[in-house]
Order: sequence, then C-alpha cells, then structure tokens
Amino acid sequence: LTTPDLLEDRAALEKLNHRFSKAEKIHWFKCESYSQAQIIIDQMMNRRFPFEDEAICNISDPGATWWLYKQDGKISVFFKSMGRKEEFEKLGPLGDGEVAKYRWSKMAAYFKDLGINTAVEIEDNFLSVQFLDPTESSEKDYFSKILSLFTEGKNTFNCDNFSLNLDQKTLHLYLSELAAIRKLWILVERLILTGI
Repeated sequence: LTTPDLLEDRAALEKLNHRFSKAEKIHWFKCESYSQAQIIIDQMMNRRFPFEDEAICNISDPGATWWLYKQDGKISVFFKSMGRKEEFEKLGPLGDGEVAKYRWSKMAAYFKDLGINTAVEIEDNFLSVQFLDPTESSEKDYFSKILSLFTEGKNTFNCDNFSLNLDQKTLHLYLSELAAIRKLWILVERLILTGI
C-alpha cells in the first residue's frame, strides 16, 4: 500500500477519469496482479455497504458482511451475524457466500491430500473448518494460516503445497483473492475510523 504525493500520478489519474478530480484524497491499494485487482473491483466497487450493517434488521437481505467465530481448533465463518454480534469478529463484505462454500468444499480435499485431519462443514449460512487433533504442530500451523487469512488478510499458504490439478490451483488463487479483499476492507475500516 502506498500513497505517493507525486502530482504526476494524480494528474494521470484525473486524465484517465475526471471523477478523480473531485476526490480530496486518493488512496492506493497494491494488488499482486491485474486479475486480482479485477476480482476486487467486481466484488467491492460501485456497491454500498452500511458500516454498521449489524444494526440494520432486514430478514430478506441479511447484508454482505461475513463474521468469524473462533474456538479451540475450529474456525467458523458466518455470512450473517445471527444476532450474536458480541461473540463474533466482523470481517466485512468478503464476497459471494456461494462461491466461498464451493471453494471451501475443495479445501476439505486439499487437507485430506496433505494428511491433515479436519472436518469441513458447509451449511447454507456458514462454513467451518475444525482441526481434529489441534495439538499436532501441522494442524496448529494450518489453523494459524486460516485465522491469518480471515483476520489480517494474509495468505500464508505456500502455492507449492497445492497440486497442479485445476481444483487446487484455483483454490490457491481464491485464497489469495480472499486475502486481498480482506486486506482492502481492513484499510477501508481504518480510513473510516481514523481518516488515515
């Protein structure tokens, strides 16, 4: 993430799109690739997200915010708050829940290939990954990787651990995109709360 003060950059942006001239400040978010930037644009841009969407009660539209619930050896991600705000960590609007459920079903096969003993549960409103032997060092490591992905927007999964088959390559790309979206939302929250 950079915020260059160079006038040429702002001038170039304004030349590309006159709407940039109306912005008091322009913030930059660096992506790993053009395709990752395109995914973020597709998922996040030109949409309105209420900052306190948990305060809005609309049964027909539960909002776009994902929520994290953490237990010993188990991580659950809910696609709506279920009315237990104080127990959950707000993650923000991280994408399409249906896509997430499909990709995390592939995560179960990935863990099985690695010999990691997990139970991946996917329901209509949530997904969860439980490490069945959380004292095992490799399971602790993967628990930390998933937690870091959701809480910090860091994808620490090694791409070399994913096989060359299409499902696993796509899964690694999805995890990178999910991390980038989370990292962007962390930035947005910080800008809203602090202005810097």
